[in-house]
Amino acid sequence: NNYTINSLFELPVSSKSALMVAFRHTYYDLYENMDLDLLKNNENESNIVTIIPDYVFRDLNVKYTAIGDNGISLRFSMLMGQDKFAYEVNEEVNTFDLKKNTSEENLQKGASTVLGKNWKNGIKSKITVSYSSLNTEFNDNYKLIRRTTGNIWHENDRQIKNNTLEWNYKFDNSFSVNDFHTLETGISYTSIKSSWSEDSMNLKNIDQHINGGHYTLFAQDKISFGSTNINLGIRSNYLPYIGKLFHEPRFSVAHRLGEKMTLKAAWGLYNQFMVKASVKD
Repeated sequence: NNYTINSLFELPVSSKSALMVAFRHTYYDLYENMDLDLLKNNENESNIVTIIPDYVFRDLNVKYTAIGDNGISLRFSMLMGQDKFAYEVNEEVNTFDLKKNTSEENLQKGASTVLGKNWKNGIKSKITVSYSSLNTEFNDNYKLIRRTTGNIWHENDRQIKNNTLEWNYKFDNSFSVNDFHTLETGISYTSIKSSWSEDSMNLKNIDQHINGGHYTLFAQDKISFGSTNINLGIRSNYLPYIGKLFHEPRFSVAHRLGEKMTLKAAWGLYNQFMVKASVKD
């Protein structure tokens, strides 16, 4: 269309595997030039400068699925998204030349690999490895130059980087106890890393790196009889860096009233664990 290119590519690699690739990119400037009064004085037109913005967004998705012999399956997924906004100012303000370049870029990446196996005794096993990250970078360069002498009257140069990533490793199994019960159990480990750095005029103000992780055990019993399905489960999370154990019980029920209506209800405790949250004013 008039501002975005979308593309989708699908290919059967073999009789039991397929590859899918999707890509999107914006090429239309979503933001128009904007006039800004730096000194908040609308009576003096010399204080008005024009901001020239630039915006770019693109993302990529890749997925590969394969079914092998002996009940083995493989699934790989990957995504990457980039969002960049920048603007510049190059104007005359009274007796000065104002030069300013500011940009903020966000890069999000993620990938997961799932290897599954259906055993002859009805047990299903699955190994999952996943990765996700968000990298944010902010740059701001500002110069106020006296036009008569060419001297820099005021200057500021800042770079800020904030990176967060997470690795997750999970192994789970499910097997049928009888015609009414299916039991699911598993274990996982989540590793979190965060970094924050700030540089002003080539002087490092902040440079911190934080690491942490937690272990999770979970079990769930799926009960089915007639038109009713009940899930009873519990998750237990252990955080080594604070030495605490958190239990999260779960319960849900679904009852089918007919072909077009199902009644559902659920309850549970959910915790979100963070290594550190950085706040910038």
